[in-house]
Amino acid sequence: MGPKSKNDKARIKNLESGREVITRHEEEKQNLQDEVKNRDNLLAVANSEIESIKKRIEEKTGEALKLKENIDFCGTVIKDLRKEIWECAEELKIKKNASILLENQANSLKRSNLQLKDRADSLHKQLSDTISRKSGDIMDAMIAQKRGCDVQHDRQVKTLKRTIQEMTMSSPSHGAKLKPYKDLKSPDSKKARLKSVLSYLKREIGEDGFDGFVTDFVNFVAADPEFSFKLKLSDMDSFISTVKWKLSDGTLRDMKAFLREKLGFDIFSSRQKIHNLRKMHSGLEDYKIRVETVLKKSAGRDVEQESYVIEVKDLQSLISKRIQRLHDNGRLSFREGSSDIILGIGGDKGAAHTKLVVVFGNVDKPNDPHGILLVGLYEGHDDYGTLKEKMALVFKQLNDLEHVTYNETGKTITRSVVKRAIGDCKFLSAITGHSGQSCATPCFLCDKRWTSHGVKAQLVAQFNFFLAGSPYDPSALKEPLFHAKKGTIGVPGVHTILGIAQTYGLDWMFALCNKIDAKDPTLPENLREQRKVLKSLEEEEVHYEARYNSLKSTHNIVEHMLSVAENFDESVDDVDTNKSCGSSFCFVATSDDSKICDSDVFECSNCSKTVHNICSFIFTSTQDHQEDICCLECRKHNSNMSLQSRVAILEKIE
Repeated sequence: MGPKSKNDKARIKNLESGREVITRHEEEKQNLQDEVKNRDNLLAVANSEIESIKKRIEEKTGEALKLKENIDFCGTVIKDLRKEIWECAEELKIKKNASILLENQANSLKRSNLQLKDRADSLHKQLSDTISRKSGDIMDAMIAQKRGCDVQHDRQVKTLKRTIQEMTMSSPSHGAKLKPYKDLKSPDSKKARLKSVLSYLKREIGEDGFDGFVTDFVNFVAADPEFSFKLKLSDMDSFISTVKWKLSDGTLRDMKAFLREKLGFDIFSSRQKIHNLRKMHSGLEDYKIRVETVLKKSAGRDVEQESYVIEVKDLQSLISKRIQRLHDNGRLSFREGSSDIILGIGGDKGAAHTKLVVVFGNVDKPNDPHGILLVGLYEGHDDYGTLKEKMALVFKQLNDLEHVTYNETGKTITRSVVKRAIGDCKFLSAITGHSGQSCATPCFLCDKRWTSHGVKAQLVAQFNFFLAGSPYDPSALKEPLFHAKKGTIGVPGVHTILGIAQTYGLDWMFALCNKIDAKDPTLPENLREQRKVLKSLEEEEVHYEARYNSLKSTHNIVEHMLSVAENFDESVDDVDTNKSCGSSFCFVATSDDSKICDSDVFECSNCSKTVHNICSFIFTSTQDHQEDICCLECRKHNSNMSLQSRVAILEKIE
C-alpha cells in the first residue's frame, strides 16, 4: 500500500470523525432547541404567572383600598361609639342618683305601710267586734223578711196558677194536645175546630169589633202572597173570565156593583186594567174577522146560522213580530250551517172549525203556543173547495212570503224563509190540488194507482212500498192552493203510523171488546160494520124518540081538549070569535091554554074552510101530511058534528 491509501484511510477516518462530530453537534443542537422550547414554555408559564400575580396584586390593591375605606368608616363608627358610651356613662350617673332617691322613697313608703297595717289591724278588730254585735239582729231581720217574701210569693203563684188555668180553659184546645189541622178528615171535625178558634178570638178581641176583625183578617190573608187563599182575581184572570164568559163592559160593571153590595168586596180587577189587557191582546189589528151565514143541521133540518171567518191581514208583518219576540226572549235558534227561518204550513179540522197555522221550526219545542201562529180559521171542512173559498187570501200571502226582517242587537236582519207543508193526508192533498185519498191515485206525491176497497184491495202485507209512481203532471191536478217546493212536502209519518195501528190493530180489538160486552153473536166482527149498526140504531132511537115525544105531546093536547069540552057551557057565550076557525066547534076559540091556542091552521081540500089542526084532530104538522088534507067534518061526512061525538073520538085517541 502506498501513501495514497494511507491518506484515503486518514480522510475516511477524519470523515467518520467529522460525521460523528456533526452528529453530536446536531444532537446537541436538537437538545439545545428542545431546551430552548422548554425554556420558552417555562417563560410563557412564568409570564402567565406574572400576569396572574399582577391581577392578584391589582385585586389586593383594590381590597386594600376597600379595607382602608372600611378602616376609615370603622374609625368614624368607633368615634361615634365612644361618644355614645360617654353619653351612656353620663346617663348612668344620673340614673344612679335617681335610683338612690327612689330607694329612699321606697324606705319611706315601707315605714308608711307598716303604720297603715297597724291601723288596718286595729280597724279589723273593731269591725269584728261590730259584726259580732250586729249579726244576731241582721239574722233576725233576714228571717222575718224571708217569711214575708214566701207568703207574697205563694200568693203570686196561686194567682198565676188561676190565670193559667183560666187561659187554658179559654184556649181552643182547653189544655189538651190537638190533632194537627191537616190531619182532620171529616167536615164536622174541621167545623168544630174553626168554631173553637173563633170563640177564643171573640173573647180576646171583644164582640163589638169582632165582625170587623174577621173581615180585615180574611182580607189580610187574601192579600198576603204567602197564602193560597184569594178573594180577588188577578188582572189576567179577570181578563180571561170576561172573554171566556163573554162579559160585556156593562155586564161587568153591574156584576162588580152586585158583588160589592152582596159580598162587601169585588173579585174582579178594575175595568180599566181589563180594558187595557183586552186592547193589548186584541187581534183586530192583525186579523180580519167577518161574519157569514152557514147551514147547520138542527133537528134533522138545515138551519141558517151566523158564523165567523178569521184571516190574517199582513202575514209577513205578523211573522216578523213573532220572530222578533222569540229572539228577544232567547227562544230563536238555528241549525248548524243554516240561517234560514223554517216555517211549517199546517191545517186541520177540529170539531166544526178548520184552523190554518204557521209552525216555527227555529224553536226547541215548535208544538207549543210560542211556536204556533194562527193565520186563518173558519167553520167548515178542510177540503179543497172550502179552503179555496175561505182562505184564498191567506194562501196568497203564504205563497208570496220569501223573506222575514227583524232586529238583532240594534241591527236589521233579513233572513230567507223555507216553507214546509205539514198536516194529515187530507189537508196536504187539498193544498196541493190533489183529489184526495178516495180517488184512483190516493197518493198526493205520485200517480201510482191502487185501491183499498173491493176484491183488488191492496193490503199492507201485499203492497210494494218500494215501487213508486211518477210525479204528477200539473195538468192532472187542480190549481194548488200552496206552492210547495220539491222536497218540502212528504208523507205525514205520525198520521200514517197511527192510521195503520188504528186500522189493523186497535179497531179490531175495540170491535172484539164491543162484541164481548154486548154479548150479541149477530154483531159484526169489523168496527166499521159495527159503526154502521150503531148509526142505524141511533137513527132508530131518534125516530122512536120523536114518535114518543109526538105521542106524549098529542096525549097532553087531547087531555087539555077533553078538559075544555068538559068545562064548555053552551048557555054561556064564552067564545072568542077572533080566534074561531071554520070548524063547527073551535077548541082554540073556547080555550085560553097556550098548548091549544098555538095550533096551526090549514085549508080543507074538500070544503075549503080554514080550520085549526087540533079542531080537526090533526096533532102533527100539516107539512108531514099529503097535500090534500080534509077537516074532521069532511072526513066523518058530518058537517054539523056534535061536541059529544068529538069527545068520543078524543077518548078513543087517548
